[in-house]
Amino acid sequence: MDFLPGARGLINYIKDNLSIIILLSAAFLAALIFVWQAVAARTYVSPAEQSAILNMLFICDTIFLTISVVIALLILYLSSLSGGSLKEISYDTYAVFIIFLIAPLVFIGCMMAYKPPGLYQYSVSVSGLLSVMSLLTAVMLVLYAIRSVQPQVRVRRLIERICQEFRQSGAAGSTASIAMQQPLVSSTTISLISLLKKLSVAGDTSVVNAAVDSMASIALGVTGRASIKDLALARSMVCDIVETGAIGAEARNPGVVCHSIDRLREITVMSRRIEISSMAFRGIGYVASACIKFGDCVRASVFDPWLARVYTTIYDSMGRREALDKAVQVVERALARKDELMPEEKSHLLFVAGHVYTRLAKADKSADKALLSISLLEQAQNTGEPGVLDRALINAEVGRAYVVLASSRNPVKSYKKALAAFEEAGKILTEALSPWDASSLEADTGNACVLLADEYYRLRRYDDALASARGAIEHYTVAARFFTPRRSKELHGKIMSDAGLAHTVISEIFLRSHELDNALKHASMAISCYNSSIGMIDREYAPEAYASMKVSIGLAYASMSEICFKEKRYEEAISACDSAIQAYNEAVKLYEGAGKEKLAADVRKRLKQASDLFNTFMMIGKGKTKSISLTEDVL
Repeated sequence: MDFLPGARGLINYIKDNLSIIILLSAAFLAALIFVWQAVAARTYVSPAEQSAILNMLFICDTIFLTISVVIALLILYLSSLSGGSLKEISYDTYAVFIIFLIAPLVFIGCMMAYKPPGLYQYSVSVSGLLSVMSLLTAVMLVLYAIRSVQPQVRVRRLIERICQEFRQSGAAGSTASIAMQQPLVSSTTISLISLLKKLSVAGDTSVVNAAVDSMASIALGVTGRASIKDLALARSMVCDIVETGAIGAEARNPGVVCHSIDRLREITVMSRRIEISSMAFRGIGYVASACIKFGDCVRASVFDPWLARVYTTIYDSMGRREALDKAVQVVERALARKDELMPEEKSHLLFVAGHVYTRLAKADKSADKALLSISLLEQAQNTGEPGVLDRALINAEVGRAYVVLASSRNPVKSYKKALAAFEEAGKILTEALSPWDASSLEADTGNACVLLADEYYRLRRYDDALASARGAIEHYTVAARFFTPRRSKELHGKIMSDAGLAHTVISEIFLRSHELDNALKHASMAISCYNSSIGMIDREYAPEAYASMKVSIGLAYASMSEICFKEKRYEEAISACDSAIQAYNEAVKLYEGAGKEKLAADVRKRLKQASDLFNTFMMIGKGKTKSISLTEDVL
């Protein structure tokens, strides 16, 4: 038998229970010192007394061994009756305990049988020390048995064994055991799922949720450069989370269901591997279907709105249209039963439906869906008796719906209604109540302001556009103070991108009024904001978002080159134009790599314009520079 794993298990156990072991060791050491001093005080111990002491210690050690082993076996047996097979337990560790328990018996037996002349005179002292060790080991064995059958320990060991099986696959058999859906029928995985099912039925939700967290951490630990085995392990962990969620639905345990779905959402959004992300996304639908199948698991009036918000969160984070379509399906199913709900439940459902349709209207650029969203949100305000906080959240969502509506119908009027709704929501959603909601509202208000400024600019209402753009920057400054890159890279990046647009609008206004210094200042600030925003985007994970920001940077540099040229700063104009060309080139490559040919074609047109402008600047700039040089020579 290979005792190395058992020794490691014993060492880990000692580390986990170090304080108890130190306390017991101190007590036994004090007893040993007392006995040692009592024996040492005597000048002579007769052979008969020595033999009697050895017999007594042998009997005590036998009792320690018997009682501890019987108790440990009884604990394991009782645990197997309630928790199923104990395959995950390391019996090598128990073997190490048994060796430590037998060692004193072997030593004392040898002393009594052979009486070696040189060692026998110390036999009582050594045997006493070994007996103390035997008693300490017996106590540790019982404690280890109790700990090893605890559900959280068993689950953790099963997960560790699954990881070990994946990483060692191919050495003693085919790697087919970790391919496709084969891991789901492995004995270890079956034991894990069986144990999680028993715990779900028993209502031990915290242990099951901890297991789901562990599996999610393993799945998220797979990066773009992970090995094939680690990738297969991550897929298996996602499947196990899905199975756990379905088991929770069957066991009528809503805590397990919702926690499993939430972790699958997290994997969908955060995983760097598209196959892992897609598997987790599909797993959400599977668990939701199981929850619907066992209808008494979670009330539909509570579950459907929550599930719709899960899907919209995925859409907001990834732009995945499939997630938005799923959210729409969920709210449509729920709205078909809205008349059966209590007023408060109906109000919440209408709010979530409005939340979903706002995103659908923006995705489809549909004024009708935006109006439907506003209608649903107004119904939510007038249904039941929403609390003060509920009304504030509804007003904030109404403002977002009007922002979407403004892109296709009555822009100025819609933006003003959005700002009024945000202002009303801001009376409740203060920084003191919720810094997150207050800062999000500041960002939404800034977004409405900058879009209104852009609309004023198109209408040549430059004073109104300037005031609105400056207001937008003030709101973005407040929002950016809370949404730092450390707190939320995604939100910080979006805020800085929108702030860049506000500076761009201001720069264009100053350019039209021939205030070139101010125009150049805000063009530089726009580029700074865009560069800050692009630093929050992972190029490999979100190439389209990265390319879109490169286009914005290119536009800002093109505007800067025009300003510098008008100020006769030719070298700076050429440099800015060259930077615009580089940004456009990178955007074209990213769009082509993502298969977005239409977007790539649009950027190519801008690239051609920038290239033509660059050539013009080069010709004029060289001529001007040469003329200045000749004049200086004449002087």
